[in-house]
Amino acid sequence: MRGKRREKVLVDADIVLELFINRSGFVEDVVELLFNAAQSEWLEVYITDKCLKRVRLELGEADSELGEQASAKVEAMFNGRIIPIDCVLKNEARQSPLQDFDSAEEEVCAIAMDLDAIVTQNLSNFKEAKLRIWSLKELINRFRLVRAFKHEIHKLETGVYECEIHLKFRLIEEKGLLADRELLLQVLLDALSIGSDDFLETLQASVKVQEVSELKASPQMRRYLLRLRNSKALNRFA
Repeated sequence: MRGKRREKVLVDADIVLELFINRSGFVEDVVELLFNAAQSEWLEVYITDKCLKRVRLELGEADSELGEQASAKVEAMFNGRIIPIDCVLKNEARQSPLQDFDSAEEEVCAIAMDLDAIVTQNLSNFKEAKLRIWSLKELINRFRLVRAFKHEIHKLETGVYECEIHLKFRLIEEKGLLADRELLLQVLLDALSIGSDDFLETLQASVKVQEVSELKASPQMRRYLLRLRNSKALNRFA
C-alpha cells in the first residue's frame, strides 16, 4: 500500500447506530470495522453531522443523557472526519435520483468531500448512486485480506511467495465474454477493484500466502531478487 493515497469512505448512520443498538451479528462487524479503520494505513472513515444528530435523538428518546453521551463518543471517534450538511448539499440531495433522502444526502456529502465510496447495510437505497457502494461485509473482507497478507509477510525481508486467492461472487455479464478466459479474468479483477454494484455481488474472499524456495522462481525473478537484496535502499531498512 506504500505510496498510494488512502481510500476515503463514508459510513452511513445506520451502521454507526448498530454500535449502540447492540444487535448480535451486526455490532460485532461494526466494532471490527471501526477498530481496523482506526489502525488502517489505507483507509479513512467519515460520517455526516446528521449521523450525530440521529445518534443523539434515537438513543435519547428514553434517556436524553444516554443520547448525549453516545453522540459525544461518536464525535470523539470521528474527530476531524465529520461532514456538515449545509443548505447547498441539502438542495443537491433533493435533485438526486436516490429515493431515500438520507442516502441522497450522504452521497452528495461524499462526492463534495471527494470520497471514494459509501459503506452501508442498505444497498438497495443506493441503486442509482454515482459512487462505489460497499456493504459492511465487503469492507471487513478487505481488512481481513490485508491483515492475512501482513501476518505472513511481517518483516521487511525480500523472498519469493506464492499467493492463492479464492473469490466467490455473482455477476451479470454477456455470455460471449465467458469464452475468453484471459479477458474474463481481467474484467473480473477490474470489477472487484471497484466493488459491488448492480452487476457484481461479492459472496466470499480469502487469501493464502506462503514463502517458497527461491529455486521455484524464474531466472529473471531470481536476478531481480538478488539486486533488491543488494540495494542500498533496502539495506537501510534491514
